[in-house]
Amino acid sequence: MSPKELLVETERAVGDKSLLELHTALITKSKELKAMEQSFESDSAHLASLEKKQSELEILVKQYQEHLHHVNEAKLIRCAIPLVRYLNLRDAARSARAARDEIGAAKRTSDKQIEPVTRIVKLCRELVKSTRESARDAVLTSANIVGTVDEALKRVSANEEAEDAHAGSVEKSKRDMQEALARVSSTKGKLDKKQLEIEKIREDLFQSGLLGPDGSDLLDQSPEIAAINAQIEKVVIKGNQIAREIENFGNQKIPLYDDARSCDREIDHLNREITALTSVANQKLRALEQMNKDTATAVRILRENNHGLQFEKEIYEPICLGLTAVAPELAAALENTIGVSKLTSFVAQTERDYLLFRNYMYDTRRIRINIVCVQNLRNSFQSSIPKEELERLGFDGVLIDYVRGSPVLMSALVQYTGVDQTPIRIDERNFNFSKVDTQSNIKNYVCGQYSYSVRSSYGSTSTRSEQLHPARILKLSVDSDHEENLQRRVREWQNRKQEIDDELKSIDARAAHSKSLEGELRIKKIELVERKRELMNRRLKFEKSQAELETINVELENSEKELALSRKRLTQLIEQKKRFVHDRAELNLNLTKQQLKSVKLFDNVIKSSLSKVQADAELTDAQLVENLMKEKAAEINSAQSISLAKQAQDEVKKVDRILSDDEKEGVNRVRDGKSVEDLEVLLDQTMARAELLKPADVNIMSDFKNREQEIEQFKIRHQRNEKVTAKGREEIEKIRMDWEPALQELISRINDQFFDALKAKKEDDFAEWSVEIRVKFRDNERLQVLDKHRQSGGERSVTTIAYLMALQKMSKSPFRVVDEINQGMDPRNERAVHAQMVHVACQKGGSQYFLITPKLLPNLTYHENMKILTIYNGDHQPEKFDVEGFLKNKKRRLS
Repeated sequence: MSPKELLVETERAVGDKSLLELHTALITKSKELKAMEQSFESDSAHLASLEKKQSELEILVKQYQEHLHHVNEAKLIRCAIPLVRYLNLRDAARSARAARDEIGAAKRTSDKQIEPVTRIVKLCRELVKSTRESARDAVLTSANIVGTVDEALKRVSANEEAEDAHAGSVEKSKRDMQEALARVSSTKGKLDKKQLEIEKIREDLFQSGLLGPDGSDLLDQSPEIAAINAQIEKVVIKGNQIAREIENFGNQKIPLYDDARSCDREIDHLNREITALTSVANQKLRALEQMNKDTATAVRILRENNHGLQFEKEIYEPICLGLTAVAPELAAALENTIGVSKLTSFVAQTERDYLLFRNYMYDTRRIRINIVCVQNLRNSFQSSIPKEELERLGFDGVLIDYVRGSPVLMSALVQYTGVDQTPIRIDERNFNFSKVDTQSNIKNYVCGQYSYSVRSSYGSTSTRSEQLHPARILKLSVDSDHEENLQRRVREWQNRKQEIDDELKSIDARAAHSKSLEGELRIKKIELVERKRELMNRRLKFEKSQAELETINVELENSEKELALSRKRLTQLIEQKKRFVHDRAELNLNLTKQQLKSVKLFDNVIKSSLSKVQADAELTDAQLVENLMKEKAAEINSAQSISLAKQAQDEVKKVDRILSDDEKEGVNRVRDGKSVEDLEVLLDQTMARAELLKPADVNIMSDFKNREQEIEQFKIRHQRNEKVTAKGREEIEKIRMDWEPALQELISRINDQFFDALKAKKEDDFAEWSVEIRVKFRDNERLQVLDKHRQSGGERSVTTIAYLMALQKMSKSPFRVVDEINQGMDPRNERAVHAQMVHVACQKGGSQYFLITPKLLPNLTYHENMKILTIYNGDHQPEKFDVEGFLKNKKRRLS
């Protein structure tokens, strides 16, 4: 039966009638709610998809609406063009009709005037032709003199370019001279500054007594330097005294070091003697080698330190080598309780060391060892069993009280064995075993030469005894008195070593004080030397400044020489510039002569040009008159516009008949203030925009409206489903508030009989709710969910019958039938289940039990209210079977 089925059957068997009904209602409504939620989520997704598509389509709809607007505008513009054209022609026709008579007379007059003007234009054209030929001859004559003038101009330009290049050299020379002047000025400033600095240093040296009035050196005669030298000498003397004291301290420590080494040698000798005398460790190691050769080999590897491993903390040798029994007679009890695997286990203090050492032995050395890890060390190793409880039950103590070892090994014992929970009675005489079994919670104890294990199951208690095996390692001990004497001598030498160490510390303290004074004197000496160096550096600084002054004087002299050279070069460049100016004056004079000649020739050219211009002007005036006459004749012919206006009017009437009132207003709006040409340009632009926005699908508007209606319908359905879903959740929550507390209360009542091993497992789906049974069949296990993959068939049978018996008080039934429940159980579980069934079935007021089984174990627990019925009429029974004789023999054996 699965955990889900177990929950349903438990509700049906021991729950109220409404409990299962509520659970069934929850499952049904949960399925309905889940279907509604799935439909709601599907509708939500579909609605979101529709809204997304509608938002994308809305952009195309707006573009299509804009396209329609431009198409309508184009229609209005087309209608406005003939109207504007008609209005323009109408105005022209009106003007032409009013001036028709005047135009006729003017036409006849203009025809008479045009003829003489045409003859004058012809004569003017012939005159222009002759004047142009005369002007061309004059220009050719003047071209030669112009060439001569150009040559003169080129020579003047060459002179000016040379002068410009020379002017650049002049400017550069001026800049060089300015820079030289600046260097001279700067050098003079530095010279003045350095002289002031030297005077200040000289005054300071004079005041300090390092320089005489005449500039002589008085450094050796300075009183300040003499005082500093005297102080330095005193410091050196004092420092030498302290150095000798420090040396004496070192000499005093030499014999003390010798004494300390003598103490170490004596202590080492005594320790070796103790080791050689007892040799318990070697004896234990030999005994360990007989028990487990691999473990002894690993101990030697660890002692010789030839493994090359770097441990974070110490790896302890097997527990048996580091423990000592307080009394040899208790060694067997300790060894049997601890067990061989733990006695031979190495002890690591970190997880890394545990893995490192284990993998090295397993993989590299191919040695199989036991190793445990202890990370939480304990300071106290007292048993949790009260002393009064031990005295009441007649125990002498707990095994942990009779063993000694390091804190690490003792912590390993507590963590991995039961020595701190195992009482011991050394003498088994007059020991009340039943009192321990029935009046205490002690599971394991030692009495005399036997160990006992107490087990309780389903109301019955059983005790298993086992004789202790002889001790093999912990029985080994040493001569305590002789060992104590050696230990006392070791302590005496250690006290002597401590006295020497104290005296050495006293000498070190005095030496440290002397070194501190020596350091202070060293610092003082450094300060005096620095002061003396400073005074001497003043004199050096004075000499350095004088050398720098000489350097500045040399620099000033060089700068003045450079300035003189710059002035000389500038004078030479100015003289050369004057020569350039003189040459250019002569070239300009020659140029002027050539230009006077060219002027005379140009006068002739100008006269010819004036004649040409005059002829051109007369020709232009004659052409102008001729054009005016022709324009006036064109105006006379404009009367033809009257017939064109009539045609335009007919076209406007046709357009007017097909337009609505709104469209007529649109036409007036469009043509307002625009000419025909403007409207034609506007029409082209509007048609271009309409074509650009034209959609690919002309049904886009109908698709948009249809989807909009679909979205509205979905929103209404979505809101309705949301309300229904919310109502379903409220109904489920209301039912759950009635069902879940009742279920928890039911499980709590069952747990009162079932040792709190029952737990309801909650899930989002009420059909997945279940009851988990948690079991353990060994003391060192944790509670685990009952599962066919973990527990055997017998263990599951034990759990099943225990669960059914826990339900007995909650479910009224006249009788119960148990069929072959013991099949597949091991003898221990079968005895425990049988004892519990006897205890439950034989209680007053309980239900009648029928246990059907093909066989039973011998020596089971029975009750006077029980009856055993033996079936002997089956197919495989012998033909003759003496039942009475069988029963008599059985009774005789039992008696």
